[in-house]
Amino acid sequence: DEGHLFFIRMQKTGSDTLKDVLQHNWPPGIACTARQRESNRSSYCDARVPNAVCASWLASQLNGCQGSAMAQAHVGLAVYQETVALAEIRNPLYVTMLREPVARVLSELRNARSALSNPNTLLCSKATGPNSQPHLAPFCRCCWEYGLSANTSAASLDVDAFMDDAAAEMGWSNRQTRMLGLSADYLSGAVTEATLSAAVAAMG
Repeated sequence: DEGHLFFIRMQKTGSDTLKDVLQHNWPPGIACTARQRESNRSSYCDARVPNAVCASWLASQLNGCQGSAMAQAHVGLAVYQETVALAEIRNPLYVTMLREPVARVLSELRNARSALSNPNTLLCSKATGPNSQPHLAPFCRCCWEYGLSANTSAASLDVDAFMDDAAAEMGWSNRQTRMLGLSADYLSGAVTEATLSAAVAAMG
């Protein structure tokens, strides 16, 4: 139960690159990874799943590991802290990657445009088919945990449209602060000075 690493993967911060580096350098023979997407489709672990459900699933994955383990998911710090408590993990190590906020938002906007340009990248395609994930159906036209308005197209999605789309607010409104500083599900909590202070404290 020692040496477990919890990787808070914040969208468009370079987390894929860091994930690859971590996995490549993880000690062979003892690695056990609880990933964001597993074969158990009912336990899809991200911000659409309540903290308690996600933490319980992650804890069950990690309890079956021998030696060090790494968890990686697009979830907030609070999920991992609850996971640590449930699994009675000692000395957890939390890792994340931050990015200059404006650059990160613009990168997320480009990702949204790409999703709208290529239907195969939309969650709609995952809501049906042989390995369907029905709980994703309400999130068609999604970028991770938020959906874009039905009348939005790649051509019409400029910076103003992105920030005016109420559904996309999660994509540009203090995502990094939310994921580090909110104790509740980070989709629903309001960002306050206390949230910012908690996020700063989380970074040590």
